[in-house]
This record gives sequence, C-alpha cells and structure tokens, in this order.
Amino acid sequence: MANATVPFDCRELGPVGGHGFPVPFTVKDTELIVAGVMIALDGGMEVLQASDTAGLMVLGRAEVAVDNTDDGETLVIRQGIFRYLNSAKKPLTKQDIGNPCFVEDSITVCQDADHDVAAGLVFDCESIDGCDYVWVDMMVCGIGLSGYRVGV
Repeated sequence: MANATVPFDCRELGPVGGHGFPVPFTVKDTELIVAGVMIALDGGMEVLQASDTAGLMVLGRAEVAVDNTDDGETLVIRQGIFRYLNSAKKPLTKQDIGNPCFVEDSITVCQDADHDVAAGLVFDCESIDGCDYVWVDMMVCGIGLSGYRVGV
C-alpha cells in the first residue's frame, strides 16, 4: 500500500492528548504529511511518514498535517495508544496482544514486514463495520522491538 494522502481518522485510547508529550521534529525536505499517520525518524534527525523502509524508527503519530515542499517545517508527534488499520496480507489477531506489530504503510500495521520497522506493541484488535483495526501502543516507540516477543 501507499502512504496516506488524506487525513486518517486515527482514534486515541484514553483521554485525548493524555498520553506522552508532544515533541516537535524537523520534517524531511519535500515531505507531505497528513494528520493521524505514523511518523518515523530517518537515518538523520528528520521525520517522514512511516513505511516499511530499512533504517526507519517509528516515533508516534502526526498530530497535524504538514506540507514541507517549501522546507523548514516542523511537526508535533505524540506517543500513545492509537488505532490503525490491520493488514489484509499479514493480519494481527488477539493472540498477538503484547507483541510488536510492524509498519506496512503509514496507516496500516502487520504481523511482520520485509524490514521489520516496529510500529509499537499490539494493545488490542477489533473489527468495526467490516473493517479490521489494531490498537497500537506507541508509548514504547523508538526502542528496538524487532527481536521482542511475548512468551518467548
């Protein structure tokens, strides 16, 4: 899948804005970010929409949209427990609760991915109106989760 181009309705578990601290980061040159997507740090100190790309580290969720085609923009990122789409190819289930989930694209998480860019820990899985979602605990983002598994 491709990264989101319109704002994503990324629900937050708990009090809205109650988890973590909003932190501003410099947006990668020419990057267009929409609100609600997962945000990753590239090899340097700039952020972009998360994807299954080697070397990325997910930091949290974009709080607002940012168009950095003119350069110099910053983005506020929040950590918390957020709802993202569940992968159709490598879906997560309730048996995955407590295990890491990985980025398929900026609004979709999966059980494993080519480059194992960890999105966070699976908090819960649910289906609503025919759409499958995963609640992702992103308060542990920024640490190496690729080798972490519950019950191993």
